[in-house]
Amino acid sequence: MRSIVPVAAIATVALGIARSSVAAQGNRPPVDLSRYFDPKVDVMVPMRDGVTLHTEIYFPRNPPPGPRPILLERTPYYANPGEQERSPRLRWYTEFFEGGYIFVLQDLRGRYLSNGRYVTLRPPRAPGDSAGADESTDFYDTIDWLVKRVPNNNGRVGTFGISYGGFLATRAMIDPHPALKAVSPQASCADMFVDDDFHHNGAFRLHYSFVAASALETLRPLAMLWERFDLYQWFLDIGPLANINAKYLNGQSPLWNAFVEHPNQDRYWEREMCGVLPYLQGVTVPALHVLGWFDA
Repeated sequence: MRSIVPVAAIATVALGIARSSVAAQGNRPPVDLSRYFDPKVDVMVPMRDGVTLHTEIYFPRNPPPGPRPILLERTPYYANPGEQERSPRLRWYTEFFEGGYIFVLQDLRGRYLSNGRYVTLRPPRAPGDSAGADESTDFYDTIDWLVKRVPNNNGRVGTFGISYGGFLATRAMIDPHPALKAVSPQASCADMFVDDDFHHNGAFRLHYSFVAASALETLRPLAMLWERFDLYQWFLDIGPLANINAKYLNGQSPLWNAFVEHPNQDRYWEREMCGVLPYLQGVTVPALHVLGWFDA
């Protein structure tokens, strides 16, 4: 296992960020990840508020000579399901394997092996809150740690993501770390009330929103949601909306509670669940936007 020691950020290697859709990966033959990467290096990366985030670093085997750029993915969906020697998420990026990139996967704060409190689509910290933490500061602190401590990196980092990951990638561009050189948000959620996952032009998407709240914010298994093709009758049988909490979520999901408390477009949707569009003015990091601003 390689040790993580402070190193100088040197050289300049051009970094291009692109990514095939996740759906396209389904028809590909299995990839032997051991051909391309050493076993993972597990670290807990400290954030400015003292929270540590579970991070896996994958060094390429037999890379081209010289320092290497870093590709970083932060995710709420488990950086390494099953905690294998090499995360199956790496198979999404086979186009980059021959490039010799250092891959880094990280669980969001409060998810899986990371510490802290998880907040779905965490809003940005208040202006002037220098001590506060949000997804932008977690990106900054992670990148800062990586370029200072990962051996043989060239001080250049790219990040990317689809759906929730696209939302996160846009957050990396707010007050970005100087080492962040390219970003690719893909199918990012944008306006969560008017035209995306939870509402369509104000119409509440009951099924989607319930599944998202239960999957992201509770530990209760809801296998029946995945076993049925048509849940129309299932939702009819629940009865009044209040029974969602009474029978299933038990008030454990702040996201679902917010849906109930804010049925109309108000400050919650404009500030707390605002997506990404209000924060994209003045972006300075080169970005490849894929599939527009519509996750659903």
